[in-house]
Amino acid sequence: MFSELVNEIADKTDRRGEEDFIATCCNGAVRELQSKGLFSQDMVEDRIETVGASTQPFYWRDVPRYLRAIQFVRYSNGVSPIPVTPGRKIDELAGNYYYFASDYIIFSGVPKGGHIDIAYYILQPRLEYYQDLSTVPARRKSETGEWEYRWFNPDTQSWEWVSTLGSWEQDKLARMKVTNWLLEDYREAVKAIAVREIYNIFQDTGNSSVWTAIAANHIKAFLNLTKVKGVYT
Repeated sequence: MFSELVNEIADKTDRRGEEDFIATCCNGAVRELQSKGLFSQDMVEDRIETVGASTQPFYWRDVPRYLRAIQFVRYSNGVSPIPVTPGRKIDELAGNYYYFASDYIIFSGVPKGGHIDIAYYILQPRLEYYQDLSTVPARRKSETGEWEYRWFNPDTQSWEWVSTLGSWEQDKLARMKVTNWLLEDYREAVKAIAVREIYNIFQDTGNSSVWTAIAANHIKAFLNLTKVKGVYT
């Protein structure tokens, strides 16, 4: 879990009292690993409903905040539009295409009353640090490893741990506040990068050089395990 990792690093680097700063470094470490490629664990499959849309082209204004790149787009008539770059000649284009604007995506050629199937990659949301571990929204049971969730019981007016918040979506949102696949599967890589950054920032030359080498080894192993071709420098 994220908060446990932050506490562990605070002890290791003798930075107790600076947990919020360490949390920033850990979130940065997650971003650094994500920057090495596009991973299936970050891909989301979605369907955009356009029923009732009165404009053509279609403006998708509910773009996910953490959308990173689009992998696949197909209209309900089976057509896959091509990505284009917006510019002065965009009005001259005809047919099926899409492009990014400031905070929305424009799709041209969407059939009236149809839908858009889309697959895209996201950046993992920033994880939150909880100083009091008893207040985390989700945690694993130490005995079984199963998830449990913090829920406020209106009848007793108290917080309880339950096996679900009522739906898969709510449970997932709670888990996303405390962990992600990189932290679950590559915890030591996240830790090494964060520790490296802490020593770099505080100009601890000796520890910085050691942890730079450790982080580099973890990143190379990460790239090999995820089968992403790239060179870490």
